[in-house]
Amino acid sequence: NRYPTGLRSVCRKMKALANSKQPNNAKLQNSLIGGIIFLRIFTSKIALFGKEQRKDDRYKKFGHHIQRKFTLISKILQTISNQVQAGTKEKWMQPLNDYILGKAPAITRFFDELTQVEPLQHFFHLDRQILENSPELDTVCISLSGLDLLTKRMMDVKAAQVKSGQKLDAQTRQYHTILDSLHYVCKMTPNHQQPQLQSLQSQ
Repeated sequence: NRYPTGLRSVCRKMKALANSKQPNNAKLQNSLIGGIIFLRIFTSKIALFGKEQRKDDRYKKFGHHIQRKFTLISKILQTISNQVQAGTKEKWMQPLNDYILGKAPAITRFFDELTQVEPLQHFFHLDRQILENSPELDTVCISLSGLDLLTKRMMDVKAAQVKSGQKLDAQTRQYHTILDSLHYVCKMTPNHQQPQLQSLQSQ
């Protein structure tokens, strides 16, 4: 749940598309998701890091070997993501086949959890609801259940900033104080699940 909602929604859509073509083909679903998460994010970042290390003067003498090691790490991770055994073209990876196959349950579970997110239409509906029910520029009308969802998403961002040790300026700290107050209101309001719209004056 620490991954961006947009990225998770894309993976959810890819899983649905795979299921529409070949129902219950988990391997195809995982392959499409892995093509986004691992191939375009994880492994490419690792390979790029190895390339950057090669340029470092401290490692210039062994630059080629360093880059090669990171390339191999990214290859192994991508193979785990694809859940396939190494073939004859990459004989050096064949001793890792048992290890790769042993990671299949973990990678499948990771992909399943990653795609357990509301569709993007759900969040777009919340945006439209706010706009349609806000008659004045200085007033935002939103249901308390919608506000609860919104503050939870914002709290996730706040937690990530604090965990990363990011320095927060005075304006950001004030924003977080308001956010904490909104989150408290959502928790303490007994009828926050009811659909009636409430008006909140913007701070």
